[in-house]
Amino acid sequence: MASTGLLEAIDNFNPALGVPFRFYCPRRISGSILNGLAKLSEVNHQISLRKRLARERLRSISHDNAKPKKIDDALDILGDIAAELALGMMLDSSAIYQESERDPAKDAYDTLVWKQAIGQMRRELEALPERDRDVLRYHYLESMGFDEIGNLLGVTKGRISQIHKAAIALLRKRVSNNGRFRLEG
Repeated sequence: MASTGLLEAIDNFNPALGVPFRFYCPRRISGSILNGLAKLSEVNHQISLRKRLARERLRSISHDNAKPKKIDDALDILGDIAAELALGMMLDSSAIYQESERDPAKDAYDTLVWKQAIGQMRRELEALPERDRDVLRYHYLESMGFDEIGNLLGVTKGRISQIHKAAIALLRKRVSNNGRFRLEG
């Protein structure tokens, strides 16, 4: 960052303005450092937020009290968690809410099947009870944490976690019952 500022100072210095280089250069370097720190802190904040939201989601849908007695039970629990995480990943995709803003370039997900799955997900999401729908929208679209949603709705973070878990389970059931695609554990 400092070296970039020094190089910019050298490139942009104009002796015709009458300002000595020793006064011009430190301000340019300081500005470059501050700009770099601001960018790094914003990126770090975004990474931290994504990690925190992922932990909240996983904690919400995990089966904490489930103690499997045999391997099949453990695999069923793991499959349920994987299916519910897949729903979360689909919800996390901005395509569900802002389809018109998607990049029109072709990518791996621009298939007919994917578009049908997103359409089905959108219809089932809109059919959820209002509170469930609101929690999922705030969490996935607005990238709000459970504590922020709880403050907004006037309930505890734990209650938001419960609503999230129930909403994801209901969404999974509705999508699976429709028969277009299955999310099995």
